[in-house]
Amino acid sequence: ECVQMATDAIILNLNVKVDLDLIALCINLSLNRRNAQIMVEGQRLHSLMDRAFKYQDALLMKLLRNLSQHESLQLQFIDYVGDLARILTICDDEAFIVECLGILGNLALTDLDYSQILQNFQLIPWIRQILLPCSRMDDLVLDTIVYLGTCACDELCALLFCRAKVVISLIELLKAKQEDDEIVLQIIFVFQQILRHESTREYMIKETESPAYLIDLMHDKNEEIRK
Repeated sequence: ECVQMATDAIILNLNVKVDLDLIALCINLSLNRRNAQIMVEGQRLHSLMDRAFKYQDALLMKLLRNLSQHESLQLQFIDYVGDLARILTICDDEAFIVECLGILGNLALTDLDYSQILQNFQLIPWIRQILLPCSRMDDLVLDTIVYLGTCACDELCALLFCRAKVVISLIELLKAKQEDDEIVLQIIFVFQQILRHESTREYMIKETESPAYLIDLMHDKNEEIRK
């Protein structure tokens, strides 16, 4: 009942900004699967999404990102994928964009046409701009790479990343961010996903420097990267 009341207090709030203590409480509560289920019951997910987009509220979108981590709830987010993708290229608030990307990165669903989403919302030029070394804050870069890893599970997306030179952008970023273990790990994951597909494997091996970098990283001081 407390979870319901806290969630409804956010939805029914008439002010532009939600009370910080309230949103912080809900963000923490949403990490629990049962609490998350209660938070989206009825029309609450729709109401939370509406409010987050209306006010471009990064903290509220962070709450929604936590909710999207729960596999049992992810299908409910499919209706909002278009809105989440569209906002990336038109919003100036990087903190808000980071949380939108985080939701998209969580949604590894067979029902989603990742290639169509990227092309319909013209995300490839935007992604390549984000991946330019030193262009944006690291959180935005990191969540963009995580999203690429989710998309690259789809073979058509992996092909698109090769043809549109997203892979080249990732290699250039890898050169510039060799000391950032988290970014390096996520780039490695994207490469692994692309190499899984027969249609893109030859391109990765013959047309890019990725094999040389992957071999070099096998000797990295970070055990997670060596794996």
